[in-house]
Amino acid sequence: MKLGDINNFIGDIDLELLDQLLKGRFNDRHRVLEIGCGQGRNIIPFLNLEKDIYGIDMDEKNVALCKLIATSLGRDPSFFSKANARMLPFENDFFDAIINCRVMHFAKNGHDFKQQWKEQFRVLKKGGFLYVCTDTSINNEEIVQSTDGERSWFNDQSKRILLTEQLFDLVNLHNNFKLLEPLKTIRFGKEHAHAILCLQKK
Repeated sequence: MKLGDINNFIGDIDLELLDQLLKGRFNDRHRVLEIGCGQGRNIIPFLNLEKDIYGIDMDEKNVALCKLIATSLGRDPSFFSKANARMLPFENDFFDAIINCRVMHFAKNGHDFKQQWKEQFRVLKKGGFLYVCTDTSINNEEIVQSTDGERSWFNDQSKRILLTEQLFDLVNLHNNFKLLEPLKTIRFGKEHAHAILCLQKK
């Protein structure tokens, strides 16, 4: 296989998500949801693997682009729709896996964060895989410039709800999920940092 063929197969997928794909997290998980599918950079390998990949996004242009990508690869474009992460338009226990890349830190407040988390838990099957990438202050407290109580500013002036141990408690993470890998944090100089959570629903 040539390098171009590999690039066409995996697209511009988030590298940490690709790591989970290569580790086999999705091998027996065929119905997958991406929350905040954006312009479709993470959906391409799942479409090529003939997974039933669904996507939601608040931007209609992003949804239209994902529909176009799905159609071009012979998959069902109706699996992509405009929807809010606080109210997912799916039945309970519907998905084998959920991907949430850099969405939850845009929550308005702790209540909003908790509601999004509850919805993910609701539509994910028992034993299902949840992949979350979100901004965090864990192990990176020194690059948080200031906070207004719930949302914080990194040195790059981005304002976020940062993942903390307190938020773990708020969403009952340790009661509802088990960590498949230790929490991983990635730091971008002195500007900001994000966390990778690989979880299985109990």
